[in-house]
Amino acid sequence: MVCVLVAMFLAGALRIVIPVRAPAGATLALVNPLDGSSSFNFTPAQKSLGDTFDINITVTNAILLSCWQVGITWDPTLLQYVNVILPSDNVFAYDSPIQAHDDSAPGMFVGGACIGLGQTYFNGSGRLAVLTLKIIQAAGQVSCNIDFEPKPLTRDGDTFLLNGIVTILPAVVGASYNYTRVIRVPQDYKSIQAAIDATTPWTTILIGPGVYNESTVVNKPLTIIGRLGSEPIFNGGGSGIAITLLSNASGSTVAGIVITGWDQGILINGSSSCTIYNNIMSSLNSKGIVIQGASAVNNQVYSNIFQSDFIAVDVASSSISNNVSRNIICFSTTALKIESSQNIVCENMILNDQVGLSIVSSNSNIIYHNNFVNNTVQVSVSASTGNAWDNGYPSGGNYWSDHTSPDAYSGPSQNQPGADGIVDTPYIVAESGVDTYPLVQPFNAHDVGITDYLMSKTVVGKGYSLSLEVKVVNYGVYDEDFLVTAYADASTATAQAVKLTKSNYLILTLTWNTTGFAYGNYTVCACAGPVQNETNTADNNWTCSTPVHIGVPGDVSSTTPGVYDGVDNMKDIAYLVSLYQTKPNKPNWNPNADVNNDGVVDMKDIAIAVYYFNQHE
Repeated sequence: MVCVLVAMFLAGALRIVIPVRAPAGATLALVNPLDGSSSFNFTPAQKSLGDTFDINITVTNAILLSCWQVGITWDPTLLQYVNVILPSDNVFAYDSPIQAHDDSAPGMFVGGACIGLGQTYFNGSGRLAVLTLKIIQAAGQVSCNIDFEPKPLTRDGDTFLLNGIVTILPAVVGASYNYTRVIRVPQDYKSIQAAIDATTPWTTILIGPGVYNESTVVNKPLTIIGRLGSEPIFNGGGSGIAITLLSNASGSTVAGIVITGWDQGILINGSSSCTIYNNIMSSLNSKGIVIQGASAVNNQVYSNIFQSDFIAVDVASSSISNNVSRNIICFSTTALKIESSQNIVCENMILNDQVGLSIVSSNSNIIYHNNFVNNTVQVSVSASTGNAWDNGYPSGGNYWSDHTSPDAYSGPSQNQPGADGIVDTPYIVAESGVDTYPLVQPFNAHDVGITDYLMSKTVVGKGYSLSLEVKVVNYGVYDEDFLVTAYADASTATAQAVKLTKSNYLILTLTWNTTGFAYGNYTVCACAGPVQNETNTADNNWTCSTPVHIGVPGDVSSTTPGVYDGVDNMKDIAYLVSLYQTKPNKPNWNPNADVNNDGVVDMKDIAIAVYYFNQHE
């Protein structure tokens, strides 16, 4: 396959040969054009069998680049080569076609380009080419790596850059591809347990709004998630366990649900690497979340709200190395109980509980950047040693509402003049523990963020509207006034002023009227705040993973049902007729067919398609 380079030389593109030392730091990468990451994650709501997706092949820190060649591999049973193009903004800008390529081997592409005649060498960063692959398997969860080949690189390999006559072996960043099956409750299965029992591993179970009284047991890796804005309510009637994750459910995710009235909310029983986030757990008689079992390691419990539980989170004695972070826990008998070792507890808001944190026979944990506010007993420690109560200087430790010494000094020993946001005297946690660098004010006292979003549709007629629902959380201890703005690419789509009380959240609906926007695809993102004095703004922005296409009103189908093609014609009208009177609770509901965005596909939508009949983008 290195014969590709020979074809480039024969094309006459390499007209000057200058021996130059290879530059350091050049990097090739496979990049998702939608979000700039190296991950390509799709569900059936986003991509179907036969759909394609693009991969940007990029270079950074190139110096005197005159020629490039790449070999790229993937799993040929999942993905298929379609084509590769040089975009108009490719690093050589013009007169630099791909001189040769070899896609005869399944699951591999080899190709490259040389600088055009009359051009100078390229310096800097940019796109080399765009590779398009097709999804040829879409059953259950499938995944593979998309890598540069060979690995590791050698001078006889297919991937290299050329600087004069010097072959440069750059660092490479490959990509990951995932396709996940989605099923719905109650549309596809009447009960959650029936869906769990019937489906294959790595499926996403999307639970519709409503009240569910069943106790569920998960025995395979699944994602169980509720709908933003209409979270399902798991009501236990005062007994039982809402969700149990067994050891073979490792890797599962539970998000976006409300659990109340049970004896226990979620039991992680021997499963590892599970993610529990964005849930609400209240009025649980025994415990909100329990992590137990020798194999229960590396579980993540974050961004949940716990209220009025007996014990909100219990990391039991048999588990290790779990992470509990960014939760809001209030009005519970015990907020956190740690009975195992090597866990991380950070950035939690723990307020108005009888006991904020109980540590029993638990060693080598790291507890920092938590806010212990007005708990009757801030911390209870017994038979435990070696726990760290701060993250060193200047990162600091925890905020303690009962420790209000002045901040007149700074430095690791707190003996240098000047304030630094750390209390000058340590906080004695217990006989065996000291927070050396307690915080003067609550960690991220002013802190808002976006934790989730829901786009009403991905195809909208020009001049019509769509809705974007975002979940906005105030992690801080102050009421905040701020602006939530939705952007379409670099343009402001809509904005709304928000007043959000401390330690609270809301579901905000933003309406984007597309009048004045041109036809095409737009990346939509939402931004909350920032608020005054906010230091943690990493979660203030949320970018939608699927672009929104503005097209001709009524263009919602083609020869492929439900896929727009740039023209409004009889295919669109026939498709709308086939979905007549469908609503969000119908199994065949397609929000894109709701042209006027009023929650039902009816004659109004069909009339719009008739009005714009035969119009093109």
